[in-house]
Amino acid sequence: MHRLGQLLHREVKRKGNMPSDYPIGADVCAFYRVPTNAIRLPNFFPAADFIMQLLVIIGKDVIYDKALLMAFDLLRKTFVQCCLLYLVIVSVSGMRLYKTYPIIRKVITLTDLKYLNSTAVPYNTPKESKVDLFIDIKKPLVKPRMNFVLSFDVASDTLQAPLYNQTFDFCEFLRNPGMHRLGQLLHREVKRSGSMPLGCPIPAIVYKFDGIQMHEVRFPNFLPAADFLMKILVIIGKDVIYDSRWYGTIKRVRCIQGVRC
Repeated sequence: MHRLGQLLHREVKRKGNMPSDYPIGADVCAFYRVPTNAIRLPNFFPAADFIMQLLVIIGKDVIYDKALLMAFDLLRKTFVQCCLLYLVIVSVSGMRLYKTYPIIRKVITLTDLKYLNSTAVPYNTPKESKVDLFIDIKKPLVKPRMNFVLSFDVASDTLQAPLYNQTFDFCEFLRNPGMHRLGQLLHREVKRSGSMPLGCPIPAIVYKFDGIQMHEVRFPNFLPAADFLMKILVIIGKDVIYDSRWYGTIKRVRCIQGVRC
């Protein structure tokens, strides 16, 4: 579910007693001499300084916040809820002078017509990338979930393992887009081009988003300037009611004075 977390988890668990499930018991978890040189980060990451920040959150409380994790502190109590772990790697040298954004070339959409019908049409100019998105919802959508997958083709003509592959409550996302960083970046531009639902159940109406400015979406600068596939699925129960494949290219350009970066 989290590609970068998986790479770190694989090496850390080899060096200590990693919890395998929750609730996480009150215990000392120690990991000695984790070989960070054995961690194979994606090759498209820049050779640059970085900060890796890890937070563990229960409810609204941040119970663990460190710049680099090599050993867990003594757990004073049993965790009775599933924790949220936020892992952020931020390049801090050189990349701030650039802006990174997607160019959409093609969109393929499959829908369950009992629930909705949808089309997405991209059109590009040398300086802009826009998409017209049409969604006709046939009946109210109750408790939809979204699956978001982002994969890259880095000089091999084959898609690499997904960098992002997350499924989340779409209703909660509509109330709080900040829960999913890449989703928030896309949501921000989509809602500027039409009327976005604010919560659930999502009413049975037509949603039109004309001229979504994909070139205004600011992706993180550590993403590669490469071809990508972005898959967006909407799921109700066991039914995939919306399955879209967005094919495009990440473009990175140097910031110039007078242009939003």
